[in-house]
Amino acid sequence: AAIWRAGAPRGGRPQPGHRSYNLNERRRIGSMTGMEQARYQKVPTDESEALTLVSADLDYMKSHRFEDVPGVRRHLVRKSTKGLVVHLGKDRQEASARLRKQDRKPHEVFVELNELIVDKNQELQWKETARWIKFEEDVEEETERWGKPHVASLSFRSLLELRRTLAHGAVLLDLDQKTLPGVAHQVVEQMIISDQIRAEDRANVLRALLLKHSHPCD
Repeated sequence: AAIWRAGAPRGGRPQPGHRSYNLNERRRIGSMTGMEQARYQKVPTDESEALTLVSADLDYMKSHRFEDVPGVRRHLVRKSTKGLVVHLGKDRQEASARLRKQDRKPHEVFVELNELIVDKNQELQWKETARWIKFEEDVEEETERWGKPHVASLSFRSLLELRRTLAHGAVLLDLDQKTLPGVAHQVVEQMIISDQIRAEDRANVLRALLLKHSHPCD
C-alpha cells in the first residue's frame, strides 16, 4: 500500500528564507500560477485545446486538475438504483417466474402403484394395482375391482427398503411438469445423475416408462 503525504519537503521543515506556498499551486503547471489563477480555473488547458473540447470534457479535466468534488466530476455522480430496470435472458425470466408461482401450501397426497406386466397379447404395459387416498386400496385379482379401504402397514424390511429408496432413488419434489412424458424425462435424467442407470440406457428406460398404462376403471 502507498501513503500519500502532503507537508514539508523530505529534507524536513522549510528552511529559513524559503517562501511558503499554497498546496493548490502544485496541482497546476508553473505557467498557471499567480495573477492568472482565476482565468485558468475556468480553462483547465491551453486555449487552443479548449476550443476543440466540449463543455463536458472541460468539466472533467477541471475536476481532476483543480478540485475533487463528486458533484462536479461527472463520473462520480451516483444514480439511484430504485428504479433500475434489469433485463434478464429468457431462461432466467422463466426460472424466476417458476420460483414466484411455486405453491408451498400442503396438498392432499395421491399415490399410485403401477406394476410392469405382460398382458394377454404378450405386450408389456403398466397396470395399476394399488392406490392411497388417506387409506390403501388394492385391486382384487378375481374381480379386477378396488378392494375395501384399509390402513396400510409396513414390515420392518419394507421400511428399510423405503428408506433406501428415498435416500438413493429418483425423488423429485416441486416438479414443474404437467404431462407424463415430461415427468418421465425428468425421472430418467435424475436416475442418470444418481448413477442408477447409464447415460446410454436413457432411451430404453424412457421408452419403458412411457409404455401403456391401464387402470381398473378403464
